[in-house]
Formats: sequence, C-alpha cells, structure tokens
Amino acid sequence: MAPSSTLLSALGLSEPCNDEEITTTLVALLTSAAHDTKPVKNFHELYKLMTSEGESTYLDPLDMLPILLPCSDPAAAEIVSLIGECGSAKEVVIAAQEAAERLRRSFELDGEDEENQDAQPIDDYENQSRQLFALINLYSSAISRLKLRRKSPSETIRPLLKELESLLSVSAPFLKVNHTRMTLSLCVELVLVCHKWAMSVDSVADGIKDTRAILKSLVDLLALSHVLNIQASIAQRTFEECFPRLVFRSSLLDGWKDGDEVVGKLLDSYQTLEVNLYDSKSQVSSSHLIAAAYRPPSDLSPLPLLTFLLPILISSIQTNTLLDESLAVLLRSLHSWRSNTPTNSLPQEITAPLMNVLPAIASIHPDPQTRHQTFRTLFLLLASSDDKLRFQHLVELAGHSEFPQMRVAAIGLVKENVLQALGVATIAEKSNDPLVGPLFMRTFGPILFRPNPPQLFDDETLEMGEFQESPEPARLVECLSFYYVLMQRDTKNLTGINDKDMFKTIDANLLAPLRRNISRWMDEGPSATQGHLHISSLVSLRISLERIDSAREGLAK
Repeated sequence: MAPSSTLLSALGLSEPCNDEEITTTLVALLTSAAHDTKPVKNFHELYKLMTSEGESTYLDPLDMLPILLPCSDPAAAEIVSLIGECGSAKEVVIAAQEAAERLRRSFELDGEDEENQDAQPIDDYENQSRQLFALINLYSSAISRLKLRRKSPSETIRPLLKELESLLSVSAPFLKVNHTRMTLSLCVELVLVCHKWAMSVDSVADGIKDTRAILKSLVDLLALSHVLNIQASIAQRTFEECFPRLVFRSSLLDGWKDGDEVVGKLLDSYQTLEVNLYDSKSQVSSSHLIAAAYRPPSDLSPLPLLTFLLPILISSIQTNTLLDESLAVLLRSLHSWRSNTPTNSLPQEITAPLMNVLPAIASIHPDPQTRHQTFRTLFLLLASSDDKLRFQHLVELAGHSEFPQMRVAAIGLVKENVLQALGVATIAEKSNDPLVGPLFMRTFGPILFRPNPPQLFDDETLEMGEFQESPEPARLVECLSFYYVLMQRDTKNLTGINDKDMFKTIDANLLAPLRRNISRWMDEGPSATQGHLHISSLVSLRISLERIDSAREGLAK
C-alpha cells in the first residue's frame, strides 16, 4: 500500500518514496524523541502518526525496540505494544531476545557490584522492571502470531523461553514486591498464550506434551524464585485460623490479597498444563509446597502430606526460601493432626528432622512474627510427638540449645507440655509419660532450678550490670514462674516437685543464692553498679520469689 500524503508530509518526505526511506525516517525521529531535549516530534505525536491510516506497516522491530525499551515515556511504551501487536512476529521475537540478553547483563552487573547496590538509583530499578514487563508482553504478543515453518511449537518456543528464564532468574532478587507480582502475572499470561497457540497449531499428542513440559519449566522457575517475594501473609493467615484466641489484632501485610491472587493464577496455570500438584508419586518440588500452602487438599490427611513434602520443607527452612509457605503447611497440618488424632503420635522420621531445623528460626529470625509462628509450630510438633521423644526434645531445647533465646523460650514449652500431661484423662496415659513421673525432676531439675552456669551466684563480686546483660534474668523469671505453677497444679506430686527434699535442693541451688544476690544489689543501689541499667528484671525476680514463698506456705497448711 502506498504511503499516505499525510504521513509523507509529517515525515518531511515527498513522492516517490519507498518503504525503507519511511522506516529510516521513523527510526531517526524515534531516536530524536528518546535523546533530544527538543525533539522534532515527541513519542505521543509519533504514536498518533503510526496508528493513523494503517501506517503501522512501517514498524521496524529490530531497529525501533532497542530505542524504545529503555524509555520511560508512556507513549514510548504504547509504541512498543503497537510493535508487538502489529510488527513482524519473527522480528519482534528476535529483537526481544536481544533486548532480554542486554537486560540480563544489566542485572548481572548490579549483582556483581554488591558494594554499590544500595546506592543504585531507584529510577534505574524502575526502568529495568519496566523493560522486563515490556519484554514479557512482547513475547506474548508475538508468539501468538508466529507462523510455523519447519519447526514444531516446542522447538519454536524452547530457545525463546530459555532466554526469558535466564533473565527472570537474574532479575528476581532485585524486584520490589509489586514488581514481583506483576512479573508473575505477566508470565502466567504468557504461558497461557503459548499453550493456546501450541494447541491450535499442533495436533500431535507428543508435541503438545513437549510444549507443556517447556511451559512447566517456566512456571516452576517462577514458583521457586518469585513466590517468596509476593508477601501474601499465608503463614500469618494460617496462624490466625489455627490460633484465633492468640490473635488480638490481625497482623496481615497490606496488599496480601494481591499476592494471594497472583499465586492463584500461578496454580491455575499448572492445571492448564494438566499438572497434578497433589500427586504424591511425583518428585516433590517447590510447586507442591506452594499448592499445599495456598490450596491445601481437603481429602489428604496430614501424615501422607507431611511425608511427601518433608524433603522440600527441610530444604526451605534451612535456606530461608519459601519459609512462609513452609510454616503455613506445618501449622495447618500439625494443628489438624493434633485436633483430629490427639492420642496418636507422628512418626519420628517426620518429627526429628523438623526439630533439628525449627529452633534456629524460632530463635534468631529477624522477623518477630516469623519467630512467633515458628514457636507455635514447635509447640504443635512437640504435642504430636511420641512421649519419650517429646521429653528428649524438651531436654535438648531447654538445656542444650545453642541459642540462648531458645533456652528461655523452651521453658514455656516445658510448662505447656507438663500441664497438658497432668490434665490427661487416664492414669495409664500419665504412667507412660516421663513428663509426669520422677524422671522429670531428675532430668529437668538441674536444667531449670539452678542458675546457668551453676556457680554463677557463688562469686559475691558478681555485678548487677553483668548479670542483667546476660540471658539469665529472663530465663530465671520463666523458671520461677514455672516452679510456682507446677507446685500448685501437681496436686498428686507426680513429678516430685513438692517433696520436702526437693524443696531443700531447689532452695540451696537457686532460691537462696538468688535472694542473697538480689538483696545485695538492691542495697548497693544503681550508683554503686552501672547507673544506666534499670532494675526492673530484679524486681520481677523478687516478686517471683515472694509468690513462691506464699505458695509454699499455702501448701504447708
């Protein structure tokens, strides 16, 4: 079709004029719009020109896209979309591949220059993300218009998606939450477009199978590298569902519904590809974990689910990858197990590996909410364990954990489990549980009812500041609180806590030395020690001692 006089006039050309001259002039004008302070024509004017009277036939993807993709002008983005929809599909794909390689290298350079990463201008990251979105859209627009020659659909898309996967892997750590969500959404749309196109041009079953395998590889990559940054609050939502009485105010992140919606699209794409994420006979992967977290199967009991997912759960917790999803699965599964089968224990093959990895998260993870979720997971895991194994785990946590925070928090776990054991219905059940027998005090007495280290209070020169800066005040407050409760709740003295000899032992090992040092510190006053340290922890300890004395007097009557 001959160019219109309007187009030629706008471009400053005259007849006769061939297509190459028109395209070259358009490229020059786009270059001017991209780089000149006062361009001959801006992007908006050029977009109107290209969309009028069918002039989009002069689009040149190979020369125009490298100019347009780095530009932040919305009109430039509209021209990119126009090229994707109307330009030569083959040339669009080639140009997109070249642009993807350049963008990947840009992200790689950012990764190599880690020292200056924080100094990277925000506009640069915004621009990189914008280019990523544009490239994914270009693939979607062009692939759906490709004409097959000698290659099958799978042979056609394999190199294209391989390049895209490489870009997605490199860019994932740099994307903001909203950019991650957008990337996921656009990639899922690309998968659906490719699948629909392949189904329309390939009727061979093996060919369709190959195409689905390629598309699944892309979705698997997204599940592994992008879902961890969508902030859908799945662990906190599950926690609030399982422990409503512990929730005073919901702590869900803003925008969690957007993240949840994106994950839903991702899981839907697996269904389109006819992938069953609940098939326990398949090799377990991140996608199975995500499906179990966001769409838990209603007909699968916790034991087979945990057995199937255990390798990926352990790996995710150890690497802090998909931790939110892992905690959601554990919270829901363990809560269901404890609610529906309270007298049954999970096998050691499940509980032991989890007990090896969860305490570190509960102790030192930087997010308080995650620490709390993990702590409740530990409680459920202990409650679902065999009595003897639970006893061993509690000894390890309270007495030998490498994390001081866990040695403090574990006292609460000991208290909850002992009180629960004291409250069971039958004498037979109690007789089988070492938590409510003489073994309890023989084992836990040296752990809970003496200072750590045992000779801590032997030195009369121990300063209040040195004591307060250690984890010991917090631990002893928990120990004394447990002692106070256990004395009164163990009415039949199953643990031996109320034996006269035990009173004397605890007095000699803990209570008397603690009273003596607290009195000395309080008499000396802050000015004699470190004045900047408050004495609230000493007050808490003194109150705990007074409560214990009062409880003992009541028991003696």
